[in-house]
Amino acid sequence: MTDVDGVWLIGCGKHAIHYGKILGHLGRSFLVIGRGENSANEFLKKFEEACPDVKSLPEVKLGGLQQFLSTKPPICGKAILCLPVENLASATYQLIRYGVKDILVEKPLGKNSSELDRLVKVCEAEDHRPRVFVAYNRRFYASVTQAKALIEKEGILSAKLDFSERTDQQALRVPYLLMGNSSHMLDVLFFLAGMPVELHPSHSHSGDLDFFPGPSVFVGHGKTDKDVSFSYHANWNSAGRWAVEVITRERKLILSPVEKLQEMPKGTFNLSEVDPGEFAGAYKRDQVFKPGLFDLTEAFLKLKEGDLPPPSLPSVEDQLELVRYYERIEGQRSDSQVWVVGCGNIGMRHLQGIAKFKGAPFTLKVVEKSDEALQKASNAFHDEAKKGSVDHILVPFTDCASLVGQQPVDANVILIATTADARFQVLKELFSAEVGDPSSFMPTRILILEKPLFQRERDYDEAPHLFSRLGLDVYVHLPHRIHPHILQFKDKLAAAAAQEPVHMRYGGFHWGLGCNGIHGLDLFLMMNGEVREVLPAKRKGACEFLGELKVTHPNGAALTLVSGWVGGEGDSLVWPGLVGLAGWVHGLCGRI
Repeated sequence: MTDVDGVWLIGCGKHAIHYGKILGHLGRSFLVIGRGENSANEFLKKFEEACPDVKSLPEVKLGGLQQFLSTKPPICGKAILCLPVENLASATYQLIRYGVKDILVEKPLGKNSSELDRLVKVCEAEDHRPRVFVAYNRRFYASVTQAKALIEKEGILSAKLDFSERTDQQALRVPYLLMGNSSHMLDVLFFLAGMPVELHPSHSHSGDLDFFPGPSVFVGHGKTDKDVSFSYHANWNSAGRWAVEVITRERKLILSPVEKLQEMPKGTFNLSEVDPGEFAGAYKRDQVFKPGLFDLTEAFLKLKEGDLPPPSLPSVEDQLELVRYYERIEGQRSDSQVWVVGCGNIGMRHLQGIAKFKGAPFTLKVVEKSDEALQKASNAFHDEAKKGSVDHILVPFTDCASLVGQQPVDANVILIATTADARFQVLKELFSAEVGDPSSFMPTRILILEKPLFQRERDYDEAPHLFSRLGLDVYVHLPHRIHPHILQFKDKLAAAAAQEPVHMRYGGFHWGLGCNGIHGLDLFLMMNGEVREVLPAKRKGACEFLGELKVTHPNGAALTLVSGWVGGEGDSLVWPGLVGLAGWVHGLCGRI
Protein backbone atom coordinates (compact mmCIF):
# COMPACT_ATOMS: atom_id res chain seq x y z
CA MET A 1 0.00 0.00 0.00
CA THR A 2 1.34 3.44 -0.99
CA ASP A 3 0.39 6.90 0.22
CA VAL A 4 1.45 8.83 -2.90
CA ASP A 5 1.04 12.26 -1.28
CA GLY A 6 2.60 11.25 2.02
CA VAL A 7 5.83 12.91 3.18
CA TRP A 8 8.14 11.47 5.83
CA LEU A 9 10.66 13.70 7.57
CA ILE A 10 13.27 11.49 9.23
CA GLY A 11 15.09 13.27 12.01
CA CYS A 12 14.16 15.91 14.64
CA GLY A 13 17.39 17.90 14.83
CA LYS A 14 18.09 21.52 13.95
CA HIS A 15 18.19 20.90 10.21
CA ALA A 16 14.94 18.94 10.31
CA ILE A 17 13.32 21.96 11.99
CA HIS A 18 14.20 24.07 8.93
CA TYR A 19 12.54 21.49 6.65
CA GLY A 20 9.50 21.35 8.94
CA LYS A 21 9.10 25.12 8.78
CA ILE A 22 9.18 25.04 4.97
CA LEU A 23 6.75 22.11 4.72
CA GLY A 24 4.38 23.99 6.99
CA HIS A 25 4.53 27.15 4.87
CA LEU A 26 3.97 25.06 1.73
CA GLY A 27 0.86 23.60 3.32
CA ARG A 28 2.16 20.02 3.12
CA SER A 29 1.18 17.60 5.85
CA PHE A 30 3.99 15.31 6.89
CA LEU A 31 4.96 12.64 9.40
CA VAL A 32 8.04 13.13 11.58
CA ILE A 33 10.12 10.07 12.48
CA GLY A 34 12.48 10.74 15.38
CA ARG A 35 14.35 8.83 18.03
CA GLY A 36 14.14 10.64 21.38
CA GLU A 37 11.33 12.48 23.14
CA ASN A 38 13.37 15.61 23.96
CA SER A 39 14.34 16.34 20.35
CA ALA A 40 10.76 15.61 19.22
CA ASN A 41 9.35 18.12 21.73
CA GLU A 42 11.88 20.73 20.64
CA PHE A 43 10.94 20.13 17.00
CA LEU A 44 7.21 20.63 17.71
CA LYS A 45 7.90 23.76 19.75
CA LYS A 46 9.97 25.37 16.97
CA PHE A 47 7.44 24.31 14.33
CA GLU A 48 4.55 25.89 16.22
CA GLU A 49 6.53 29.14 16.57
CA ALA A 50 7.41 29.23 12.87
CA CYS A 51 3.99 28.16 11.54
CA PRO A 52 1.34 29.63 13.88
CA ASP A 53 -1.36 29.46 11.19
CA VAL A 54 -1.08 25.68 10.74
CA LYS A 55 -4.18 24.13 12.35
CA SER A 56 -2.52 21.02 13.77
CA LEU A 57 0.98 19.93 14.65
CA PRO A 58 2.60 17.14 12.63
CA GLU A 59 2.46 13.63 14.05
CA VAL A 60 5.76 12.35 15.49
CA LYS A 61 6.79 8.69 15.69
CA LEU A 62 9.52 7.90 18.20
CA GLY A 63 12.01 5.03 18.33
CA GLY A 64 13.86 5.59 15.09
CA LEU A 65 13.38 4.62 11.46
CA GLN A 66 13.94 0.88 11.81
CA GLN A 67 11.33 0.54 14.54
CA PHE A 68 8.88 2.66 12.55
CA LEU A 69 9.27 0.55 9.40
CA SER A 70 8.75 -2.62 11.43
CA THR A 71 5.13 -1.48 11.99
CA LYS A 72 4.55 -1.80 8.18
CA PRO A 73 3.17 1.71 7.52
CA PRO A 74 1.89 2.63 4.02
CA ILE A 75 4.80 3.61 1.76
CA CYS A 76 5.14 7.38 1.44
CA GLY A 77 5.57 9.21 -1.86
CA LYS A 78 8.46 11.38 -0.63
CA ALA A 79 10.98 11.05 2.19
CA ILE A 80 13.43 13.66 3.51
CA LEU A 81 16.41 12.42 5.57
CA CYS A 82 18.10 14.71 8.13
CA LEU A 83 20.44 12.52 10.18
CA PRO A 84 24.13 12.60 11.19
CA VAL A 85 26.58 11.85 8.38
CA GLU A 86 27.43 8.38 9.69
CA ASN A 87 23.74 7.31 9.60
CA LEU A 88 22.64 8.71 6.24
CA ALA A 89 23.58 5.80 3.96
CA SER A 90 22.10 3.15 6.26
CA ALA A 91 18.78 5.01 6.61
CA THR A 92 18.63 5.60 2.84
CA TYR A 93 19.18 1.89 2.29
CA GLN A 94 16.29 1.03 4.62
CA LEU A 95 13.96 3.42 2.80
CA ILE A 96 14.94 2.03 -0.62
CA ARG A 97 14.40 -1.55 0.49
CA TYR A 98 11.04 -0.62 2.02
CA GLY A 99 9.88 0.69 -1.36
CA VAL A 100 10.04 4.49 -1.07
CA LYS A 101 10.28 6.00 -4.55
CA ASP A 102 11.71 9.51 -4.05
CA ILE A 103 14.23 10.26 -1.28
CA LEU A 104 15.98 13.55 -0.51
CA VAL A 105 19.02 13.03 1.71
CA GLU A 106 21.09 15.65 3.47
CA LYS A 107 24.62 16.00 2.16
CA PRO A 108 26.87 14.18 1.73
CA LEU A 109 24.58 11.06 1.63
CA GLY A 110 27.51 8.74 2.41
CA LYS A 111 30.82 8.91 4.27
CA ASN A 112 32.76 7.68 1.24
CA SER A 113 32.49 6.36 -2.31
CA SER A 114 32.09 2.77 -1.09
CA GLU A 115 28.80 3.61 0.65
CA LEU A 116 27.55 5.55 -2.36
CA ASP A 117 28.53 2.78 -4.77
CA ARG A 118 26.51 0.33 -2.69
CA LEU A 119 23.46 2.62 -2.78
CA VAL A 120 23.73 3.01 -6.56
CA LYS A 121 23.73 -0.77 -6.97
CA VAL A 122 20.75 -1.16 -4.61
CA CYS A 123 18.78 1.45 -6.59
CA GLU A 124 19.56 -0.36 -9.85
CA ALA A 125 18.43 -3.70 -8.41
CA GLU A 126 15.06 -2.52 -7.04
CA ASP A 127 12.01 -2.99 -9.28
CA HIS A 128 10.38 0.27 -8.15
CA ARG A 129 13.36 2.28 -9.53
CA PRO A 130 13.94 4.60 -6.57
CA ARG A 131 15.33 8.09 -7.11
CA VAL A 132 17.75 9.36 -4.47
CA PHE A 133 18.83 13.02 -4.43
CA VAL A 134 21.41 14.88 -2.35
CA ALA A 135 20.34 18.11 -0.61
CA TYR A 136 23.04 20.65 -1.44
CA ASN A 137 21.04 23.77 -0.59
CA ARG A 138 23.77 26.16 -1.84
CA ARG A 139 22.93 25.16 -5.41
CA PHE A 140 19.60 26.92 -4.73
CA TYR A 141 21.04 30.09 -3.18
CA ALA A 142 19.72 33.13 -5.04
CA SER A 143 23.34 34.25 -5.52
CA VAL A 144 24.41 30.90 -7.01
CA THR A 145 21.30 30.68 -9.19
CA GLN A 146 21.98 34.17 -10.55
CA ALA A 147 25.65 33.34 -11.15
CA LYS A 148 24.59 30.21 -13.03
CA ALA A 149 22.31 32.29 -15.27
CA LEU A 150 25.10 34.77 -16.06
CA ILE A 151 27.50 31.92 -16.81
CA GLU A 152 25.06 30.33 -19.24
CA LYS A 153 24.66 33.67 -20.98
CA GLU A 154 28.31 34.77 -21.10
CA GLY A 155 30.26 31.52 -21.00
CA ILE A 156 32.80 30.45 -18.39
CA LEU A 157 36.59 30.40 -18.84
CA SER A 158 38.02 29.44 -15.44
CA ALA A 159 37.17 29.15 -11.76
CA LYS A 160 38.86 29.27 -8.35
CA LEU A 161 37.76 27.88 -4.97
CA ASP A 162 38.79 28.36 -1.34
CA PHE A 163 37.25 25.90 1.13
CA SER A 164 39.25 26.85 4.23
CA GLU A 165 37.50 25.92 7.48
CA ARG A 166 37.25 27.49 10.94
CA THR A 167 38.54 24.44 12.79
CA ASP A 168 38.74 26.48 15.98
CA GLN A 169 34.94 26.05 16.17
CA GLN A 170 33.89 22.90 18.00
CA ALA A 171 31.11 22.13 15.50
CA LEU A 172 33.70 21.75 12.74
CA ARG A 173 36.06 19.50 14.65
CA VAL A 174 34.66 16.33 13.06
CA PRO A 175 36.31 13.41 11.23
CA TYR A 176 34.19 13.89 8.10
CA LEU A 177 34.93 17.60 7.69
CA LEU A 178 35.56 17.63 3.95
CA MET A 179 32.67 15.33 3.08
CA GLY A 180 30.27 16.74 5.65
CA ASN A 181 31.01 20.46 5.24
CA SER A 182 33.63 21.46 2.66
CA SER A 183 31.81 19.43 0.01
CA HIS A 184 29.23 22.28 0.01
CA MET A 185 31.76 24.52 -1.72
CA LEU A 186 33.27 21.84 -3.92
CA ASP A 187 29.74 21.10 -5.09
CA VAL A 188 29.11 24.80 -5.89
CA LEU A 189 32.34 24.93 -7.90
CA PHE A 190 31.46 21.91 -10.03
CA PHE A 191 27.78 22.94 -10.31
CA LEU A 192 28.91 26.20 -11.92
CA ALA A 193 31.99 25.00 -13.85
CA GLY A 194 31.01 21.45 -14.86
CA MET A 195 31.91 17.95 -13.71
CA PRO A 196 35.64 17.36 -13.17
CA VAL A 197 37.44 15.15 -15.68
CA GLU A 198 41.03 15.98 -14.73
CA LEU A 199 42.49 16.54 -11.26
CA HIS A 200 45.99 17.17 -9.90
CA PRO A 201 45.75 17.26 -6.09
CA SER A 202 48.44 18.09 -3.56
CA HIS A 203 48.32 17.91 0.26
CA SER A 204 50.50 18.71 3.23
CA HIS A 205 50.59 19.04 7.03
CA SER A 206 49.15 15.62 7.84
CA GLY A 207 48.43 15.10 11.53
CA ASP A 208 48.34 18.80 12.41
CA LEU A 209 44.72 18.51 13.57
CA ASP A 210 44.01 16.41 16.65
CA PHE A 211 40.56 15.33 15.40
CA PHE A 212 41.60 14.44 11.84
CA PRO A 213 44.56 12.20 10.92
CA GLY A 214 44.91 13.34 7.30
CA PRO A 215 46.26 16.48 5.61
CA SER A 216 45.07 19.93 6.61
CA VAL A 217 46.37 21.95 3.64
CA PHE A 218 44.95 21.26 0.19
CA VAL A 219 46.07 22.72 -3.14
CA GLY A 220 45.26 21.52 -6.64
CA HIS A 221 43.98 22.21 -10.11
CA GLY A 222 42.14 20.46 -12.91
CA LYS A 223 39.68 20.71 -15.79
CA THR A 224 35.94 20.07 -16.17
CA ASP A 225 33.86 18.50 -18.91
CA LYS A 226 33.09 22.05 -20.12
CA ASP A 227 36.81 22.65 -20.77
CA VAL A 228 36.96 24.97 -17.73
CA SER A 229 40.28 25.10 -15.89
CA PHE A 230 39.90 25.35 -12.11
CA SER A 231 42.11 25.61 -9.05
CA TYR A 232 41.45 25.23 -5.35
CA HIS A 233 43.10 25.94 -2.01
CA ALA A 234 42.20 25.32 1.61
CA ASN A 235 44.06 25.67 4.88
CA TRP A 236 42.38 24.22 7.96
CA ASN A 237 45.16 25.42 10.30
CA SER A 238 44.79 29.19 9.95
CA ALA A 239 42.53 31.99 8.73
CA GLY A 240 40.35 31.95 5.65
CA ARG A 241 36.77 31.70 4.47
CA TRP A 242 34.76 30.00 1.74
CA ALA A 243 34.93 31.67 -1.65
CA VAL A 244 34.22 30.85 -5.28
CA GLU A 245 35.45 33.02 -8.14
CA VAL A 246 34.23 32.41 -11.68
CA ILE A 247 35.67 34.16 -14.74
CA THR A 248 33.26 34.68 -17.65
CA ARG A 249 34.04 36.47 -20.90
CA GLU A 250 32.56 39.67 -19.48
CA ARG A 251 33.39 39.75 -15.76
CA LYS A 252 34.69 38.04 -12.64
CA LEU A 253 31.89 36.75 -10.40
CA ILE A 254 32.70 36.43 -6.71
CA LEU A 255 30.73 34.45 -4.11
CA SER A 256 32.22 35.39 -0.73
CA PRO A 257 30.19 35.23 1.40
CA VAL A 258 28.33 32.74 -0.76
CA GLU A 259 24.98 34.42 -0.02
CA LYS A 260 26.11 37.53 -1.92
CA LEU A 261 27.07 37.80 -5.62
CA GLN A 262 29.67 40.43 -6.51
CA GLU A 263 31.22 41.30 -9.86
CA MET A 264 34.33 42.89 -11.31
CA PRO A 265 33.61 43.94 -14.91
CA LYS A 266 36.20 43.27 -17.58
CA GLY A 267 38.68 46.14 -17.94
CA THR A 268 38.21 47.54 -14.41
CA PHE A 269 39.16 46.92 -10.79
CA ASN A 270 35.74 48.00 -9.56
CA LEU A 271 34.01 45.51 -7.29
CA SER A 272 30.27 45.84 -6.70
CA GLU A 273 27.23 43.75 -5.81
CA VAL A 274 25.25 42.40 -8.76
CA ASP A 275 21.75 43.84 -9.07
CA PRO A 276 19.23 41.12 -8.05
CA GLY A 277 16.85 41.88 -10.94
CA GLU A 278 14.53 38.94 -11.60
CA PHE A 279 16.11 37.03 -8.69
CA ALA A 280 14.87 39.49 -6.04
CA GLY A 281 12.19 37.05 -4.87
CA ALA A 282 14.74 34.29 -4.36
CA TYR A 283 16.98 36.64 -2.35
CA LYS A 284 13.98 37.50 -0.14
CA ARG A 285 13.20 33.80 0.48
CA ASP A 286 16.81 33.26 1.49
CA GLN A 287 16.32 35.86 4.23
CA VAL A 288 13.12 34.28 5.58
CA PHE A 289 14.16 30.63 5.43
CA LYS A 290 17.48 28.82 5.63
CA PRO A 291 19.13 30.05 2.40
CA GLY A 292 18.41 27.85 -0.61
CA LEU A 293 16.39 25.31 1.35
CA PHE A 294 12.92 26.59 0.42
CA ASP A 295 13.54 26.32 -3.34
CA LEU A 296 15.34 22.98 -2.87
CA THR A 297 12.44 21.46 -0.90
CA GLU A 298 9.85 22.82 -3.33
CA ALA A 299 11.75 21.43 -6.35
CA PHE A 300 11.90 17.98 -4.73
CA LEU A 301 8.23 17.94 -3.75
CA LYS A 302 7.13 19.00 -7.26
CA LEU A 303 8.90 16.04 -8.89
CA LYS A 304 6.45 13.57 -10.38
CA GLU A 305 7.11 10.09 -11.69
CA GLY A 306 8.72 10.32 -15.10
CA ASP A 307 9.87 13.94 -14.61
CA LEU A 308 13.46 14.78 -15.46
CA PRO A 309 15.03 16.20 -12.27
CA PRO A 310 16.59 19.69 -12.56
CA PRO A 311 20.41 19.87 -12.63
CA SER A 312 20.30 21.54 -9.22
CA LEU A 313 19.08 18.24 -7.70
CA PRO A 314 22.12 15.93 -7.87
CA SER A 315 21.35 12.22 -7.90
CA VAL A 316 23.18 9.52 -5.95
CA GLU A 317 24.95 8.63 -9.21
CA ASP A 318 26.13 12.25 -9.62
CA GLN A 319 27.29 12.30 -6.01
CA LEU A 320 29.27 9.08 -6.43
CA GLU A 321 31.12 10.55 -9.39
CA LEU A 322 31.97 13.71 -7.46
CA VAL A 323 32.91 11.97 -4.22
CA ARG A 324 35.54 9.93 -6.03
CA TYR A 325 37.22 13.26 -6.80
CA TYR A 326 36.62 14.58 -3.26
CA GLU A 327 38.50 11.58 -1.86
CA ARG A 328 41.47 12.41 -4.07
CA ILE A 329 41.30 16.04 -2.95
CA GLU A 330 41.15 14.94 0.69
CA GLY A 331 44.17 12.72 0.12
CA GLN A 332 43.64 10.09 2.77
CA ARG A 333 41.59 6.99 3.48
CA SER A 334 42.88 6.03 6.92
CA ASP A 335 39.97 3.62 7.49
CA SER A 336 40.93 1.31 4.61
CA GLN A 337 41.27 -2.36 5.54
CA VAL A 338 42.29 -5.47 3.60
CA TRP A 339 41.53 -8.92 4.97
CA VAL A 340 43.26 -12.10 3.81
CA VAL A 341 41.93 -15.46 4.99
CA GLY A 342 44.32 -18.35 4.40
CA CYS A 343 48.10 -17.93 4.32
CA GLY A 344 49.35 -21.06 2.62
CA ASN A 345 51.56 -20.77 -0.45
CA ILE A 346 48.96 -18.87 -2.49
CA GLY A 347 47.95 -16.66 0.44
CA MET A 348 51.57 -15.82 1.11
CA ARG A 349 52.00 -14.77 -2.53
CA HIS A 350 48.98 -12.50 -2.17
CA LEU A 351 50.55 -10.88 0.90
CA GLN A 352 53.77 -10.23 -1.00
CA GLY A 353 51.79 -8.56 -3.79
CA ILE A 354 49.80 -6.46 -1.32
CA ALA A 355 53.02 -5.30 0.35
CA LYS A 356 54.02 -3.64 -2.93
CA PHE A 357 50.97 -1.37 -2.95
CA LYS A 358 52.17 2.26 -3.01
CA GLY A 359 48.92 4.06 -2.13
CA ALA A 360 47.80 5.37 1.26
CA PRO A 361 48.66 3.13 4.25
CA PHE A 362 46.03 0.60 5.27
CA THR A 363 45.51 -2.08 7.87
CA LEU A 364 45.98 -5.68 6.70
CA LYS A 365 44.20 -8.30 8.83
CA VAL A 366 45.27 -11.90 8.23
CA VAL A 367 43.62 -15.16 9.34
CA GLU A 368 45.62 -18.40 9.45
CA LYS A 369 45.19 -21.25 11.95
CA SER A 370 48.70 -22.64 11.40
CA ASP A 371 51.29 -20.72 13.45
CA GLU A 372 54.05 -21.89 11.11
CA ALA A 373 52.24 -20.75 7.95
CA LEU A 374 51.28 -17.44 9.56
CA GLN A 375 54.85 -16.71 10.61
CA LYS A 376 56.20 -17.62 7.17
CA ALA A 377 53.63 -15.41 5.42
CA SER A 378 54.18 -12.52 7.84
CA ASN A 379 57.95 -12.64 7.26
CA ALA A 380 57.43 -12.67 3.48
CA PHE A 381 55.09 -9.68 3.76
CA HIS A 382 57.45 -7.59 5.87
CA ASP A 383 60.47 -8.49 3.73
CA GLU A 384 58.64 -7.20 0.66
CA ALA A 385 57.23 -4.15 2.48
CA LYS A 386 60.74 -3.01 3.47
CA LYS A 387 61.48 -2.41 -0.21
CA GLY A 388 58.74 0.23 -0.39
CA SER A 389 58.06 3.44 1.49
CA VAL A 390 54.47 2.90 2.71
CA ASP A 391 54.01 1.56 6.24
CA HIS A 392 51.06 -0.85 6.09
CA ILE A 393 50.02 -2.53 9.35
CA LEU A 394 49.62 -6.33 9.55
CA VAL A 395 47.40 -7.75 12.31
CA PRO A 396 47.25 -11.59 12.64
CA PHE A 397 44.25 -13.72 13.73
CA THR A 398 43.93 -17.48 14.17
CA ASP A 399 40.24 -17.79 13.17
CA CYS A 400 37.42 -15.82 11.55
CA ALA A 401 35.40 -15.55 14.76
CA SER A 402 38.13 -13.61 16.58
CA LEU A 403 38.55 -11.33 13.55
CA VAL A 404 34.89 -10.49 13.01
CA GLY A 405 33.34 -10.84 16.44
CA GLN A 406 29.63 -10.02 16.18
CA GLN A 407 30.07 -6.99 13.90
CA PRO A 408 29.58 -6.51 10.13
CA VAL A 409 32.68 -6.86 7.96
CA ASP A 410 34.21 -3.39 7.68
CA ALA A 411 36.99 -4.30 5.23
CA ASN A 412 37.31 -2.67 1.82
CA VAL A 413 38.83 -5.78 0.23
CA ILE A 414 38.47 -9.40 1.41
CA LEU A 415 40.67 -12.06 -0.17
CA ILE A 416 39.93 -15.71 0.62
CA ALA A 417 42.77 -18.11 -0.21
CA THR A 418 41.73 -21.16 1.81
CA THR A 419 41.26 -24.61 0.32
CA ALA A 420 38.19 -24.85 -1.93
CA ASP A 421 36.30 -27.26 0.32
CA ALA A 422 36.28 -24.75 3.22
CA ARG A 423 35.76 -21.57 1.22
CA PHE A 424 31.97 -21.25 1.32
CA GLN A 425 31.87 -22.00 5.03
CA VAL A 426 34.49 -19.29 5.60
CA LEU A 427 32.26 -16.86 3.71
CA LYS A 428 29.29 -17.62 5.94
CA GLU A 429 31.42 -17.28 9.08
CA LEU A 430 32.81 -13.91 7.98
CA PHE A 431 29.41 -12.41 7.19
CA SER A 432 27.33 -14.15 9.85
CA ALA A 433 26.45 -10.86 11.58
CA GLU A 434 24.93 -9.45 8.36
CA VAL A 435 23.01 -12.44 7.01
CA GLY A 436 19.31 -12.30 7.83
CA ASP A 437 19.26 -8.68 9.03
CA PRO A 438 17.14 -6.66 6.55
CA SER A 439 18.29 -3.35 8.03
CA SER A 440 21.99 -4.17 7.70
CA PHE A 441 23.79 -1.79 5.37
CA MET A 442 27.44 -1.95 4.44
CA PRO A 443 29.31 -0.16 1.64
CA THR A 444 30.38 -2.02 -1.47
CA ARG A 445 33.24 -4.36 -0.66
CA ILE A 446 35.47 -6.27 -3.02
CA LEU A 447 35.70 -10.02 -2.50
CA ILE A 448 38.45 -11.99 -4.28
CA LEU A 449 38.20 -15.79 -4.30
CA GLU A 450 40.74 -18.37 -5.37
CA LYS A 451 39.76 -20.65 -8.23
CA PRO A 452 37.87 -22.94 -8.61
CA LEU A 453 35.67 -21.25 -6.00
CA PHE A 454 33.87 -24.16 -4.30
CA GLN A 455 33.65 -27.97 -4.33
CA ARG A 456 29.87 -28.43 -3.96
CA GLU A 457 27.27 -27.53 -6.54
CA ARG A 458 24.86 -26.22 -3.90
CA ASP A 459 27.49 -23.67 -2.89
CA TYR A 460 27.40 -22.29 -6.43
CA ASP A 461 23.61 -22.04 -6.17
CA GLU A 462 23.67 -20.22 -2.82
CA ALA A 463 26.67 -17.95 -3.42
CA PRO A 464 25.11 -15.44 -5.90
CA HIS A 465 22.21 -14.76 -3.51
CA LEU A 466 24.63 -14.26 -0.63
CA PHE A 467 26.84 -11.92 -2.66
CA SER A 468 23.87 -9.83 -3.82
CA ARG A 469 22.44 -9.58 -0.32
CA LEU A 470 25.76 -8.43 1.13
CA GLY A 471 26.60 -5.93 -1.61
CA LEU A 472 29.83 -7.63 -2.63
CA ASP A 473 31.73 -7.12 -5.89
CA VAL A 474 33.14 -10.62 -6.45
CA TYR A 475 36.16 -11.59 -8.55
CA VAL A 476 37.85 -14.94 -9.18
CA HIS A 477 41.64 -15.03 -9.09
CA LEU A 478 42.62 -16.16 -12.59
CA PRO A 479 45.73 -14.03 -13.10
CA HIS A 480 46.60 -15.21 -16.62
CA ARG A 481 43.84 -12.92 -17.92
CA ILE A 482 45.73 -9.78 -16.93
CA HIS A 483 49.30 -10.72 -17.89
CA PRO A 484 50.46 -8.14 -20.49
CA HIS A 485 51.91 -10.75 -22.87
CA ILE A 486 48.65 -12.75 -22.74
CA LEU A 487 46.64 -9.64 -23.60
CA GLN A 488 48.98 -8.87 -26.51
CA PHE A 489 48.69 -12.47 -27.73
CA LYS A 490 44.89 -12.29 -27.56
CA ASP A 491 44.83 -9.22 -29.81
CA LYS A 492 47.04 -10.98 -32.39
CA LEU A 493 45.03 -14.18 -32.13
CA ALA A 494 41.75 -12.42 -32.89
CA ALA A 495 42.81 -11.72 -36.48
CA ALA A 496 43.92 -15.32 -37.06
CA ALA A 497 40.78 -16.76 -35.45
CA ALA A 498 38.64 -14.88 -37.94
CA GLN A 499 40.16 -17.00 -40.72
CA GLU A 500 40.04 -20.50 -39.19
CA PRO A 501 39.37 -22.24 -35.84
CA VAL A 502 42.22 -22.01 -33.35
CA HIS A 503 43.74 -25.15 -31.84
CA MET A 504 45.44 -24.44 -28.52
CA ARG A 505 47.87 -26.56 -26.54
CA TYR A 506 48.41 -25.74 -22.87
CA GLY A 507 51.22 -27.88 -21.48
CA GLY A 508 54.11 -28.17 -19.09
CA PHE A 509 55.55 -30.50 -16.48
CA HIS A 510 54.58 -31.42 -12.92
CA TRP A 511 51.43 -29.32 -12.60
CA GLY A 512 48.17 -30.91 -11.56
CA LEU A 513 45.35 -31.01 -14.07
CA GLY A 514 42.83 -31.12 -11.25
CA CYS A 515 43.78 -27.82 -9.61
CA ASN A 516 45.48 -25.97 -12.47
CA GLY A 517 43.75 -27.22 -15.61
CA ILE A 518 41.17 -24.49 -15.09
CA HIS A 519 43.80 -21.91 -16.07
CA GLY A 520 44.08 -23.46 -19.52
CA LEU A 521 40.33 -23.75 -19.89
CA ASP A 522 39.84 -20.16 -18.81
CA LEU A 523 42.45 -18.90 -21.28
CA PHE A 524 40.79 -20.91 -24.03
CA LEU A 525 37.47 -19.24 -23.30
CA MET A 526 39.09 -15.83 -22.96
CA MET A 527 40.68 -16.20 -26.40
CA ASN A 528 37.65 -17.64 -28.17
CA GLY A 529 34.59 -16.34 -26.34
CA GLU A 530 32.52 -17.71 -23.50
CA VAL A 531 30.53 -20.96 -23.81
CA ARG A 532 27.60 -21.45 -21.46
CA GLU A 533 26.52 -24.90 -22.67
CA VAL A 534 26.61 -27.70 -20.13
CA LEU A 535 26.17 -31.22 -21.52
CA PRO A 536 23.45 -33.08 -19.59
CA ALA A 537 24.04 -36.60 -18.29
CA LYS A 538 21.54 -39.44 -17.92
CA ARG A 539 21.48 -38.92 -14.18
CA LYS A 540 19.69 -35.89 -12.79
CA GLY A 541 21.99 -33.19 -11.50
CA ALA A 542 25.07 -34.52 -13.32
CA CYS A 543 26.86 -33.41 -16.47
CA GLU A 544 28.97 -35.16 -19.11
CA PHE A 545 32.16 -34.53 -21.07
CA LEU A 546 33.08 -35.21 -24.66
CA GLY A 547 36.57 -35.32 -26.08
CA GLU A 548 39.75 -37.35 -25.95
CA LEU A 549 41.42 -38.61 -22.79
CA LYS A 550 44.87 -40.19 -22.94
CA VAL A 551 46.15 -42.38 -20.11
CA THR A 552 49.68 -43.78 -19.74
CA HIS A 553 50.81 -46.59 -17.43
CA PRO A 554 54.22 -46.75 -15.73
CA ASN A 555 55.01 -49.88 -17.77
CA GLY A 556 54.64 -47.92 -21.03
CA ALA A 557 51.13 -49.03 -21.92
CA ALA A 558 48.78 -46.34 -23.23
CA LEU A 559 45.00 -45.91 -23.42
CA THR A 560 43.03 -43.39 -25.47
CA LEU A 561 39.37 -42.77 -24.67
CA VAL A 562 37.44 -40.93 -27.39
CA SER A 563 33.88 -39.64 -27.29
CA GLY A 564 32.62 -37.27 -30.02
CA TRP A 565 29.36 -35.73 -31.08
CA VAL A 566 26.70 -38.15 -32.22
CA GLY A 567 27.33 -38.68 -35.91
CA GLY A 568 30.47 -36.50 -35.76
CA GLU A 569 33.64 -37.00 -37.76
CA GLY A 570 36.71 -38.45 -36.13
CA ASP A 571 38.81 -35.36 -36.66
CA SER A 572 36.32 -33.23 -34.73
CA LEU A 573 36.40 -35.28 -31.55
CA VAL A 574 38.90 -33.41 -29.39
CA TRP A 575 37.89 -29.77 -29.62
CA PRO A 576 34.12 -30.14 -29.21
CA GLY A 577 34.88 -32.12 -26.08
CA LEU A 578 37.20 -29.42 -24.76
CA VAL A 579 34.51 -26.83 -25.40
CA GLY A 580 32.07 -28.98 -23.45
CA LEU A 581 34.45 -29.31 -20.52
CA ALA A 582 35.28 -25.61 -20.59
CA GLY A 583 31.60 -24.78 -20.82
CA TRP A 584 30.87 -26.88 -17.75
CA VAL A 585 33.60 -25.30 -15.64
CA HIS A 586 32.87 -21.78 -16.85
CA GLY A 587 29.16 -22.38 -16.50
CA LEU A 588 29.73 -22.86 -12.79
CA CYS A 589 32.17 -19.97 -12.44
CA GLY A 590 30.10 -17.70 -14.64
CA ARG A 591 27.09 -17.87 -12.34
CA ILE A 592 28.82 -15.70 -9.74
